[in-house]
Amino acid sequence: MRATARSSSYIAATAVLCLIFPSVAVRAQRLGSVLELIAVEGDLTVGTEVTSALSSSDIRAPDDSYMEAWTIDGRPGESVTIDLIADDFDPFIYVSGPGFEQTLSDDDSGGACYARLTLTFLETGTFRVVASSNGQRETGPYVLRVSETPGPTAGYPCGGMNPAVLLDLPIDGRTVALGDEVYGSLTASSPAIGPDSKKAEAWHLDGQAGESVTVTLVSEDFDCYLYIVGPGLGEVLSDDDGAGDLDSQLTLSFPEDGTYVVVASTLSGGSTGAYSLRVEEPTDMRDLPTAGRILSVGEEARGSLTSSDPVVESGRRGQAWALEGQQGTTLTIELTSEEFDCFLYLIGPGLSDPITDDDGAGNLDSRITFTFPMDGTYLVIVSALSTGEGPYAIRVEESVGMNDLPTDDRVVEIGGTMSGWLSDSDPIVDDGRIGQVWALAGRRGETYTIDLMSDDFDSYLYVVGPGLIEPRTNDDGGDGLDSRLTLTLPEDGTYRIVTSAHSMSSLGDYSLRVVSSGR
Repeated sequence: MRATARSSSYIAATAVLCLIFPSVAVRAQRLGSVLELIAVEGDLTVGTEVTSALSSSDIRAPDDSYMEAWTIDGRPGESVTIDLIADDFDPFIYVSGPGFEQTLSDDDSGGACYARLTLTFLETGTFRVVASSNGQRETGPYVLRVSETPGPTAGYPCGGMNPAVLLDLPIDGRTVALGDEVYGSLTASSPAIGPDSKKAEAWHLDGQAGESVTVTLVSEDFDCYLYIVGPGLGEVLSDDDGAGDLDSQLTLSFPEDGTYVVVASTLSGGSTGAYSLRVEEPTDMRDLPTAGRILSVGEEARGSLTSSDPVVESGRRGQAWALEGQQGTTLTIELTSEEFDCFLYLIGPGLSDPITDDDGAGNLDSRITFTFPMDGTYLVIVSALSTGEGPYAIRVEESVGMNDLPTDDRVVEIGGTMSGWLSDSDPIVDDGRIGQVWALAGRRGETYTIDLMSDDFDSYLYVVGPGLIEPRTNDDGGDGLDSRLTLTLPEDGTYRIVTSAHSMSSLGDYSLRVVSSGR
């Protein structure tokens, strides 16, 4: 049988592809010459779109993706946006032609899983636009659109949920409000969403701008998945296990007045069963009960996290301990457990946000060293990084804060470069790190750039002083493994620049440079 023109092109192009492509890693870099061998489906012009489909009769690349080629004429300085839109496969687009040193490509820049390239032609000529897929042998219809300027994207990420799908779900009179606990059931006849056809039910929730709520989805029958969509939300909010125990929870502050859609669903397709949906005021850590738990300096206390403790954040359950703080006093709080990966919070007067730590004490244990900004009762909240529970120990000790470490007459010279040497005789400044302190006479409103450089260790930089509740830190903000901090001082006074290393055992030479850019 005599081969058709299209099948002859297929055979020739496939042979060249196999020679040129030794691996998927060179997919975009070496594709330019191969694109010229693919039969052209048609011409593209600015302001129009075409419809076609990838099929098993198309040219197949070595990564087993099908390809179709189109042409577009370009002139120097002309800019276009090319969108490749498909719902049956993950689109991938290529553009090659005169003036481009390498083939241009894109996967998901159009939102959803759609591909988009915005480019400026460098020379006059005919350019190749190739529609392909990100997966092997994916087929289905697609749209190629060419525009003068980029239009709106799909509005949700690849693999995310299309908000239009959630907004189109039937409500059937289901409403929920702050303070309510309502009940529902996902059945075989419930609407299906997403690529795996998860069952879902939608509820209306009226919100007022600035009002905050926590929505919790609980089920004994399936692994919960919760969605919220509505006015002013830039994307679909979603959660899997935020309430712990396979239950879901979302806390949001309504950006606008309006009706929001809360969707109760499952993590995977095929699951059904009864559920409850609860809308409450968000948990404020400051309101957590201590139940008589009090920490004393120099003593160790013991407790046990349980599944009945309140959820404090991201599905974590926590127990609160009261600790009296005195302004200027520095304490170290250490949380240890053999049963779970520790996570520690500290909240109280003068702190707008909690101080947190995961593994500051090493071995999955937590440690916070903190200088209290004012007198008052602080809450130390014991939690687990994930949904762990079990016994723990917590200890509070007096500590020498960075503000109290000696400078040994080390004084910063603005604009100069100072040298130092970290040795094992220097004090421990934080998390087992050895450090040295330099004094900086600072003025309120003045901005300083501080560079810590070393060829002997990975630099780590701290700044403490008046008006700074927590140390300002930096690891690799400079060149390579060097540190850099740019800081505008909140008050007049003596600030301390602490030079240290990222690793606890690192020692050696370093250079410190401080430059002022004025007020």
